Amino acid sequence: MTDPWEDRYSPELRDLIVEFTERLAPGAGDAPTPTPAPGQSTEAWRQSIVLARARADGSALQLATAYAAVAARTLEHGEPQPAGADVEVSWELVPTDGGDIQVRLYRPRNTASVPLVILVHGGGYWMGGGAAGFELNDDLCRALVREVGVAVANVDHRLAPEFRHPVPRDDVFAALVWADAQAERLGVDRDRIALFGISSGGNLAASAVQVAARRGGPHVAAQVLQCPSLDLSFASARYADRIDPSVMAGARALAEIYAGDADTADPAISPGLSPDLSGLPPTLFVMADFDYLVADALAYADRLEAAGVEVARHSYPMTHTIATPDVYRRMHLETAAWLRGALA
Repeated sequence: MTDPWEDRYSPELRDLIVEFTERLAPGAGDAPTPTPAPGQSTEAWRQSIVLARARADGSALQLATAYAAVAARTLEHGEPQPAGADVEVSWELVPTDGGDIQVRLYRPRNTASVPLVILVHGGGYWMGGGAAGFELNDDLCRALVREVGVAVANVDHRLAPEFRHPVPRDDVFAALVWADAQAERLGVDRDRIALFGISSGGNLAASAVQVAARRGGPHVAAQVLQCPSLDLSFASARYADRIDPSVMAGARALAEIYAGDADTADPAISPGLSPDLSGLPPTLFVMADFDYLVADALAYADRLEAAGVEVARHSYPMTHTIATPDVYRRMHLETAAWLRGALA
């Protein structure tokens, strides 16, 4: 596969990419097929999804462990803070049309009402959930509690292809409705709720925020879209001059996993194409310079700004998933600072 950014990588980032690729590529496996293969039973197809997801989630957990080791040997920010008594963790169930979904709730101990950040994990619409998702995002959730002074709800939305659009998006919206309704019990301020979506979770978060705006609530005070997947149609700018067939094939497969045979130009599936951007909250775009999705994020940011939405753009020399520890730390600190201001 040709890498269009290879000559722009710093030596440190290039070494990380090589290290992680060599460690993880053999065990990661491929994405599941969007539908059963010819002659494959539905049950066998579902079992193949379970296996593919286990491999992918295991690989992601290995990457997190490897990254922690790299950070420990390269960062000079002192010892990481312990999981510790300053963060209270509980489990909640959010009712949806298809049954309850799990939320892991983090909040500062012994505090009155605080803002809430609803975290929507990534994973190409089909992985990164369940126990793996809770573990992968645990450090981020705790850091947001400590550094922003918020509660964080890590939402385990259902995954494609077993649950295609609109189910994952509707799960995220259900979590927003639940948080608004349960704010007093949860000790959070219903007027200061933000959504934070990562990668495919950026799509689900952006779409849920648009649904809330169209329906007149619940109120969303801010949204953070980190390396978001906002346009699953192939009229997207990121494909205009892209020649690598493996990029196109992978993108089409993920779009089909999430959308099935629905029209991917539908703004409900591609929120970056929504014609109505009125009433949307202040938005932070956290973007990777070396990411095929960045063109769509920039296009959506420009359209939001033209519609009168307050927009901030933070960009970093990283790939969609890999950054040097110093860059990652700077990204986190600047995101936390923006959230503190947006939710003040």
